[in-house]
Amino acid sequence: MLIPSAPTPTDKGRWTSIFSYLHFNENKRLSVRSLCRLFYTVLPGPRCAGVYTMYPHPSYPSLNSLMDCLDEMTVKVQFLFIANGTHVVEIYDFYRVNEGLMGLGESNMLEITFPISIIGESRDHCVVVGGLHINGGNLHMSGNGYDVNVSNLTICDSQYQGVYGFNGASIHLDNVSIERSGKQGVYVDGTQRNSMKNCNVSYSKYSGLYVHNGIMNVHGDATTLHHNGTADDFQYDLDSSTPSSFIHIVSLLLEWYVVQGDGTYGGEGTIDSFDRGKITVIQDPTVEESEESEEDESEEDEEEGANGGQDGIVDYAPRLRF
Repeated sequence: MLIPSAPTPTDKGRWTSIFSYLHFNENKRLSVRSLCRLFYTVLPGPRCAGVYTMYPHPSYPSLNSLMDCLDEMTVKVQFLFIANGTHVVEIYDFYRVNEGLMGLGESNMLEITFPISIIGESRDHCVVVGGLHINGGNLHMSGNGYDVNVSNLTICDSQYQGVYGFNGASIHLDNVSIERSGKQGVYVDGTQRNSMKNCNVSYSKYSGLYVHNGIMNVHGDATTLHHNGTADDFQYDLDSSTPSSFIHIVSLLLEWYVVQGDGTYGGEGTIDSFDRGKITVIQDPTVEESEESEEDESEEDEEEGANGGQDGIVDYAPRLRF
């Protein structure tokens, strides 16, 4: 039997009806769409506009090999959809410039050197074992470079940072969990347009969120940072490292947390005058004023927290939630 070169109207109508009952998520729909010409015609493409690819990919066995190919393409892929599963970043030698370490070293961080949006199928079931090393490629650029967006996945067990953005690359994380990083969970170096929304950063050996001469905007009531600094007493959930480093937090729910400088603070308002940087909490204009009794209680707790620890530094709280 000859297979027609193009789907007939009857075929398209039949499969359109079948697919209407299946309720694919975007990643699954794109996977099925790539199977044949009929499905490609019947199923809609991605909601985003632009060139996209998917992983796992039949021609590239690892994320490393796929990213190397994408980096060499003249027409850059703008969206990478990653299916559910555990995807291990291969260990390789790379030229380390972060933290002043020069030379070759082994790393399981995926090198990203161009603007792209990486979209997982689901945060709980799409797991990348390794980290993201996002290099803007310009040592003198501070905020005018390209953007890398990462959403709906878990990043864990990186030998170094979970996500490291530098040399002009701005990072935007949405519904991402970053766990058990060998150094910082999220490291921003010298860029001004960075954001985290509804993310979790936990069990990093060094600070959970570390900002160096840059800005990170944190928002989303589902954001959590907890149990970071497991290898060093002088690491924190939030670390704004220099006077030109800023962490802006916009949130409805802000519980106790610890930052380097003056100890533990809580409540809503502005927190600044730290020894090495500034952390600002921006109150959402829709939040009603707390009752006087709650304010008094918060002030008492604040005074107690400010007296803990050595040199104005309080042992980190076990949980940070916005």
